[in-house]
Amino acid sequence: MWLVADGEWDLRAYKFVLSDGPWALFDGYTASLDNLARRAWEDITTLQTSVLALLVVEAAFVQLACVVYEWWLVRAAETGRRGGMLVGLGLPGPILRLLANKPLVVVEDSDDEDGDDEDGDGAPDGPPSPPRWRPPAPSPPLQVAYIVLVGLVNQQFGNVSAVHRMALAADRAQVVTTKAAQAEFCTRPGIAPVSVCEIPLAHTVADIRSALEDLETYHQGIYLGFGSTPTQQSDPYLRYLWTQPTQSYKFYLDSAPPRWANLTAGVARNGGDAAVGASGGASTDGRGGGGGAAPGRQSLDYPDAGPVSTTRAGARRSLDMPDAPYAHHGHHGQHGGNGHNARSSMDYLPYGAPPGAAGNHRSSADGGRQQQAAGGGGAGGAPDGVYSAVAALEHMSTEDDGDDDADERPAAVTDLVPGAAAVAAGGGGVVIAGKRGASVKREGRGGLRINGKLLSPSPNNVLKFMVPLGLWEIALVVVLTISFLRLDGIQGPLASLNMASRVIYRYTRVRMTALLLVASDSPQERAAWRGTLSTEINNLESEYDTLMYGGVATTQLGSAFTRPVPASTFESASFAYNFFKEERCFRWDQSHCYTPDSPYYEVTHHGLDAMMRRIMAEMALLVADDDADAVYNGTRYTTMYMVGVKDLYEGLQSSAQLFVDYMMSSSNMGSASGGGGVGGGGMGRIASMRGKV
Repeated sequence: MWLVADGEWDLRAYKFVLSDGPWALFDGYTASLDNLARRAWEDITTLQTSVLALLVVEAAFVQLACVVYEWWLVRAAETGRRGGMLVGLGLPGPILRLLANKPLVVVEDSDDEDGDDEDGDGAPDGPPSPPRWRPPAPSPPLQVAYIVLVGLVNQQFGNVSAVHRMALAADRAQVVTTKAAQAEFCTRPGIAPVSVCEIPLAHTVADIRSALEDLETYHQGIYLGFGSTPTQQSDPYLRYLWTQPTQSYKFYLDSAPPRWANLTAGVARNGGDAAVGASGGASTDGRGGGGGAAPGRQSLDYPDAGPVSTTRAGARRSLDMPDAPYAHHGHHGQHGGNGHNARSSMDYLPYGAPPGAAGNHRSSADGGRQQQAAGGGGAGGAPDGVYSAVAALEHMSTEDDGDDDADERPAAVTDLVPGAAAVAAGGGGVVIAGKRGASVKREGRGGLRINGKLLSPSPNNVLKFMVPLGLWEIALVVVLTISFLRLDGIQGPLASLNMASRVIYRYTRVRMTALLLVASDSPQERAAWRGTLSTEINNLESEYDTLMYGGVATTQLGSAFTRPVPASTFESASFAYNFFKEERCFRWDQSHCYTPDSPYYEVTHHGLDAMMRRIMAEMALLVADDDADAVYNGTRYTTMYMVGVKDLYEGLQSSAQLFVDYMMSSSNMGSASGGGGVGGGGMGRIASMRGKV
């Protein structure tokens, strides 16, 4: 429905359309932020459960079974050839190289030497050259488990990144509105270039362009993903909120005559219309006073009648996450998603044992010695260096039992021992050579009779081999346990990051409301903005106290994310230092810091908490002031502008980045993604916003 613009509308007056003000897009972003935080929390919980399940299965079943089965294989002389019995449990190569110098068997000479020289020449045959041993491919179950864990960590990183970027989008939307209001107000006739109007119009227009670029980047990234290929939003409620007509608002049309469009759309369309409506502020024409050109008509009407202006009732519906009503809307919308080209490091997860190791080796043992000779030993999944070291091991021990049975089936000894067996220290043994007439008989106790000699495992060397394996399995359990505990430790910072983000854009919202209050002309407008500012100050104080001292803020009640926030004052030493002990300037451009002779030096150089408390007190006093005192060049608003626009705002951004960096470092994900800021590069994302506040 098209409406002709009200004839009393003045381009320089912010006609108050609804009593709640321009909060539709902001509330839509807030609802999206809560859902992204909820999803990130659930993903961390899922990852914890996966690691715990892997820990239980790895320690209690797979690894224990592999160790027991390994012990049985080491004792089984039949599978001793060329180390094919070694199950690839992920044992490091250096450990196996150390074991390579230790024979797994000893050869003890018997009193019967006749069988040693049956061919009559008295010389033993030379050791045969064993076939080339080829390490098997890694076990598919290990690859599947690794891929699943990498996918879970990538998803966790993507959601943490989305939480921060969603907060930046909400903040940029408020900055665009504030700058557009500032440009319109400061070009009115009779407005002195002091306080907020001391900034040249050209600089304000540049700020609008820069903030719009950030808004479009974050808004479209949340909707279509930050990769080169658009992706659909995976969360059904977010897809419903962004693609379905969940918000009603008015959109100003700079036509002749001017008109208003009543629109109902989702957050995706709303944000796009907001960017279009505010983009008029980036162009100038010859209208306006004060020695400069005034912004275009669209941006002048944007704070009041742009797509951010709607009823709070419609916005509040988006904050309550229903269970089912939106499910059937999930297929709507051409695009959606929260895709991320994130890459993740799994350094904190172990290279565990392949679940199929024991099964692979059982089929190898059943296949017989011919299969082993062809390199068909177990598929382990350990690095190539492990198998190279294993191939050099010697495994059998022989001791004479005095029984020489010449009628047994002949078989080549070289099928069992890949070369001459080493003599154990102090064993006094001899080297067994391969002979055509050798005979073999299987022993029931895990050994073999070879021409009257008993080939059996050496208990001492079997123990020496099993101890490192046992230690390695214990190490795997320890690493998985540490991984689980570290994952548990990043849920608190996630809640803190969500609340710190809310504090930042809530403060920007207070800035915008205060400007609209002092820029209002009529008593009705001032009364409306004064009530809104009072509400926003109370919300800011609740969220700030929750961030600093823990708990649940009043603005979280009824939202999708109601997890308690830990007390950042006590949880993070760096965060507490920034707020209470740091005596420095928090501006990104240190060359513009206040000097000791400035009246604002003390409040800006004694921590962020002092600045925040001062600003909230000044804004509360501004609400209580009469209309005649609530002016842009008064003490209240001037203090907020001089202290809060740069020093406090940029300090809050830097402190919020502490939680992002902590979460990235805790999960080893910070350096795996391209781009700056959230995705990688630490302060890069914050640095990209310099000059846009």
